[in-house]
Amino acid sequence: QAIVTCQHQWTVTDLNIGILVCIYDPIVDKPQYPYDSDTDRHVARRDIVPDFSGTYTGVEKYSLNFGDLKESDVKIVIQQVNNLATISRYNKNRSEPNFRDMPDSTGTATVTGSSFEYDEPRVQVPPTFTYRFFTFSLTNQNLLHYKKLYQTQKLIDAHRRTYGEGTADLSRM
Repeated sequence: QAIVTCQHQWTVTDLNIGILVCIYDPIVDKPQYPYDSDTDRHVARRDIVPDFSGTYTGVEKYSLNFGDLKESDVKIVIQQVNNLATISRYNKNRSEPNFRDMPDSTGTATVTGSSFEYDEPRVQVPPTFTYRFFTFSLTNQNLLHYKKLYQTQKLIDAHRRTYGEGTADLSRM
């Protein structure tokens, strides 16, 4: 094995980028799958995935049935391994002094590029189901932004109906 040094240093500036390298001897050791790093030993791939992991707190502003704007204190804990994020969401009423010990919901999502989407299903009274659909992004390394849609879906209907939305900019603790 040898280390090859690139003559031109390269610094990642775009968080939605990756690099693919294929190294081989063109006469005796050609790659069989030149773009498949999982299959071919000649190919290396490195995707740059933003690190969402951390604990974020702040205020969510939301409206149900598009009525009055309401506020809720929110804490989001994200644990991330490569591009798999585990999200734990905590809400608290303004009258409560602290967040509960157990999260209100927990789920997983795949980070794709500079954001990810998380669909939080909740069963109401069948045949109606409710969902909270989140889109998370990092405004900067210490500020997590999300948009949330409140949706319902009947068991016999494939379409969801949005009945509210919320947004939050949460600071990393």
